Amino acid sequence: MHDLFKERLTDWRNQGLWRERKLICSPQEPHLLVNQDKLLSFSSNDYLGLANHQDIIEAMRNSLSEYGAGSGSSAMVSGHNILFHILEEKFANLMNLEKALHFSTGYMANIGVINAITISDTAIFSDELNHASLIDGIRLAKPQQLYIYKHNDLEDLENALRGSTQRNKWIVTDGVFSMDGDVAFMTEMLSLAEQYNAYIYVDDAHGFGVLGKTGKGVLEQFNLSSSRILYMATLGKAMGVFGALVGGDKILIDWILQKARTYIFTTGSPPALAAGSIAALTLLETDFSYVVKLKQLIEYVAQQLGQFKQYKPSNSAIHPIIVGSNDEVMNCMETLLKEQIWVPAIRPPTVAPGSARLRISLSSQHEFSDIDRLVDVLINIL
Repeated sequence: MHDLFKERLTDWRNQGLWRERKLICSPQEPHLLVNQDKLLSFSSNDYLGLANHQDIIEAMRNSLSEYGAGSGSSAMVSGHNILFHILEEKFANLMNLEKALHFSTGYMANIGVINAITISDTAIFSDELNHASLIDGIRLAKPQQLYIYKHNDLEDLENALRGSTQRNKWIVTDGVFSMDGDVAFMTEMLSLAEQYNAYIYVDDAHGFGVLGKTGKGVLEQFNLSSSRILYMATLGKAMGVFGALVGGDKILIDWILQKARTYIFTTGSPPALAAGSIAALTLLETDFSYVVKLKQLIEYVAQQLGQFKQYKPSNSAIHPIIVGSNDEVMNCMETLLKEQIWVPAIRPPTVAPGSARLRISLSSQHEFSDIDRLVDVLINIL
C-alpha cells in the first residue's frame, strides 16, 4: 500500500509540484523570520497588516480571562457565545446586511452555505476560476443543474441563465479571484440576476478590507445593496484574525443556520477569536489609514510591475507574474529567496498547467522601498 503512495510522491516531485512548508518564527509582518532567515515577505494575505496589531492582541488576551480558551461544543449544543453574537451583529451593521452568521473558516462557510442553498430544483452557475472551496461546495451539493461559465464572461453567463428552467438559480463567484487578482463584474452580474430571477453568492475573501473607499469590499466598490446577494467575508486575511462571516437576507441566514452542516456539526470557535475580530472590525470602521496606505501601494506596485510583459495587471492586493513552467517559477522563487525576498511560486493544481506564477501580495505595512527592492531583483530575473 505505501509503495503506491511512494510512487505517486516521486511522480509528483518529478512534475515540479512538490511543496514544502516554511517555518515561521515571528509574527506575520512584511519582515519575517523564516527558517531562521530574515526575509522581506510578499506571501501573506494579511492585507491591512492587522495580524500583529496590538489592539487585536489585547482584545484576545483580555477575553481569555473572562471567557476561557474553548467553546465546549457546537453553538447549537452548548450555546452561542455572546462575543460571536456581538461580532455577527457588528458585521451585519457595518455591511448594511440584515443578518450574519459566523463560520470557523471561509472553506467551511462555502461548503456549508452552498449545500444549504442547494434545495430541489436548483441551478448553480459557477465561474471557472472560482476558489477550491466553492468548487468543493458545489461538488458536494450536487445541484440539479450546474453550468461552469467562462471566467468573468457575462455573455456566457447570460446564455446559461436564459436556458435554465430551475426555480432556484444561484450565481457563485469570487469577489476578487485569488490567483489573478481581478474582480468580478458585480454590477452587471446583479442586473442579470434581477433579469433572470437568480441570486448571487459572492466569496469576497480577498476583497473585504481592500476594495471600496473604506475597505468594505465589492459591495462598497460597486455601491451594491440587494437581497439577491449573499455575501461572505473572511476574517483571516485583511482582518488579521481567523474565521468567516456570511451575511444577507434574514430568511436566507436563518435557513443556513438550520441547514449548514459545517456550522451545526462542529465545535464553536474559541471566544478569543471573536474578541480579536470585533477589534479588527472596529479598526476597519474607525481608522481608514490602513486602507488608504494599501491603495497607494497597490497603485505603485502596478506601475512598477508594468514594465514586465509577464505581469497581469491588477487593482487588488494580489499581483501575479505569469512565468509558465513549474521549473521556471521555482527557479525564480529560489533566486528571490537568495536575495532574502519571499514571493511564493504558485503551480498546478492551484492554477492551470502552463500558467505557474509568482504571486505578489501586499500589506499596508509594506513600504514603497520594499517594492523598489523587489522590482530591482525581478529586473535581473525576468
